[in-house]
Order: sequence, then structure tokens, then C-alpha cells
Amino acid sequence: MIHSRDERLAIRSRTFALALSVLAISGGLAGCGPGPGASAAGDAAARFAAAVADGDGATACGLLTARASNSVAGATDEKCEDVIVALTESADKATQVAVWGDAAQATVGEDSIFLLHYRDGWLIDAAGCARTSDGPYDCKVGG
Repeated sequence: MIHSRDERLAIRSRTFALALSVLAISGGLAGCGPGPGASAAGDAAARFAAAVADGDGATACGLLTARASNSVAGATDEKCEDVIVALTESADKATQVAVWGDAAQATVGEDSIFLLHYRDGWLIDAAGCARTSDGPYDCKVGG
């Protein structure tokens, strides 16, 4: 079956969110939770949301993984900095953060943000994510 670029991005977003959800569930059963790095992951998510809310596309895109950045720019053939500010982020604080090794999920406002840890710190791999009725999450960025 041949899928359009948007369909492939949506499929990848759902697959990534499903994988992170499985990690979340298995991590929760194993006693994982906020753990080490939760504060830093929450801070990165909050910086991202604040940059989007402030219209600071350069800062917001600088906090994305390469894959997430490419998903923003590639979907529109415009620069990430110009597109990312179209997201709606109304909160500037992470209210819940869970960490599973080098992956994390933060709740900012009504959205979920998924992060990955690299040597230089936490980067956003999927953002603007909302739980859906037919799958775990639908993400506007990355995923």
C-alpha cells in the first residue's frame, strides 16, 4: 500500500507514541516513575512550550531532536523556526514528568511532550501530543 507523506508521518507518530506508551506502562509496573532526570526533562519541556508561546521559533527548534525538527520542516517545506510557532502552547510549566531511562514524557498544559536524553541534555522528540480514542497519541510534531 502506498501512503502519502502526511500519512507516513501520522503512522510514524502513532507508532512512536505507542512504543513510548508501552515503555510508560512497563516502567510504571516496574516501579519507575519521576526518577532521576525528571526535573531536567520537565525544564526542557517547559522551555520548549514557553518558546512556542513566545513565538521564539529558533529556541523552540533548537530544543527538538533532528527527527522532530525534520518532521516540522519536511511537512511544509518551510523552515522549522517559521512553522513551529503555529503550535498552541498555553502553559509554561510541566505538571507531570515520568522518566524511563533515556526517554521521558511531560505534561504541559493539556499536551504531552515526549523527550529523549542525549549527552547535552533532554530534547523534544514529539510535541503537541494528545491521547486519541483509536490509539495512544496523535502528535503535531515528531512522533
